Amino acid sequence: MHILDYFFKPKSIAIIGASKNPMAWGNWVSQSALGYKEKGNVYLINPKTEKILGEKTFPNLSVIDDQIDFAAIILPIKRVSNALDECLDNGVKAATIITAGYAETEEGRPLQGELEKFSKRGIRLQGPNCNGFYNVAMGINVSAIPNKFLRDSPVAFVTQSGYIGHALSLWGGARNLSFGKYISVGNEADLTITDYLEYFSNDPTVKVIVLYIEGLKNGRRFFKEAKNAIQKRPIIVWKTGESKAVARAAGSHTGKIVGSKSIFDGVSKQIGFIQIKEPEHILPLSHALFKHPPLNGKRIGVMTIGAGFAVILTNAISDSGLIVPEFSDEVKIKLRKVIKEYRASIKNPIDIGAAGNYDLNTIIKPMKIIFDENAVDAIVMANIGENELVIKEAGIMEDYLAKQIQLLEQKYERPILLYTIISEFESSSVKKISKRGPIYHSASEVVTVLKGLYQFRQNELKSLKLIE
Repeated sequence: MHILDYFFKPKSIAIIGASKNPMAWGNWVSQSALGYKEKGNVYLINPKTEKILGEKTFPNLSVIDDQIDFAAIILPIKRVSNALDECLDNGVKAATIITAGYAETEEGRPLQGELEKFSKRGIRLQGPNCNGFYNVAMGINVSAIPNKFLRDSPVAFVTQSGYIGHALSLWGGARNLSFGKYISVGNEADLTITDYLEYFSNDPTVKVIVLYIEGLKNGRRFFKEAKNAIQKRPIIVWKTGESKAVARAAGSHTGKIVGSKSIFDGVSKQIGFIQIKEPEHILPLSHALFKHPPLNGKRIGVMTIGAGFAVILTNAISDSGLIVPEFSDEVKIKLRKVIKEYRASIKNPIDIGAAGNYDLNTIIKPMKIIFDENAVDAIVMANIGENELVIKEAGIMEDYLAKQIQLLEQKYERPILLYTIISEFESSSVKKISKRGPIYHSASEVVTVLKGLYQFRQNELKSLKLIE
């Protein structure tokens, strides 16, 4: 077994510091872990009570008649070393230390030095000061994130901020976007972000790797592993800056030393990382990379129901370095035969709202024309899902329209992005559409996805030696 299999595929686990207190980490993690019981054995360790969450508890590991592969430790900092000694005595191979107060504080730095010695004695460590991990496909969740928010996907997220992973897991559940595998690295007393990157790069179920990075312990090894990993799948990176304020925040967060972002950016460009600036873009982009066809060029077609969003999208796309080209006269002539109302723009953007009809032909036929004429490399279609709020029956048509657009995307093998500022909470039509495929809610999100799809394709061409 790979050492990280003891985290992501253990046969049995122990929660050392399980708690009855509904507001305690020992309770939250125990609730999550008990969802794993059907596929393995979960043992709650607490010498002061006989039951927690309806489950029998054990005073220590030695009384358990089972080999424990993995342990989560959620104890006061002064008791962690004793718990690790107990783990070693009972053959535990891996442990997550949820407990905080180590390298991120002046007082705790010497204690983290003590933790580092345990890995040399035979137990590998995640953390300390972390939010655990989950592997949805295996049904394992050793984190404070409730199981009801988790959905399987081929996206793996490795983060130096546990709460960012926590918040995105909750937020993504509402949008039908999710991480299939997630781990919060914490202070990295032993295992580092590079270890998890290497592990996921060799996991055939992972199609996209996402990294949130504050600082690196061994930059040379990290970039070597990243160079190997990116040959197999895209890697999305969100890297913090290098200002004094950022360094101060990172130091008090995980004890990280923030390195030069300019150097990191330069090496990242050589490797082919897809870098992003907003955490809200992590899940939409990571899912877009395996749900949409590749973007082979920079020419983007824009279709909207109303000219205002046409201007907003065109501005955002153009500012990003992509192009919203005016269609040729030949294309305009063909479009005018379908969109006959003279008020409706057919130059690019196409304004469906002024066409007088909101129906299948008015939207699908123009898409076919501009793809058949090779006028664009991708289309952004705005405002689908909004009419259901005005006319309930429109939801049926919008859902059918989204299906046809998805079929069109598959046929032409070119991305078609759906955009609306209306969320899944406001519109049942938007909610239904999002279950089938991505739908984007801001112009910046659309641009991030388009640029990510384009960079991913450029990385593929470079790996095939088709471009310099």
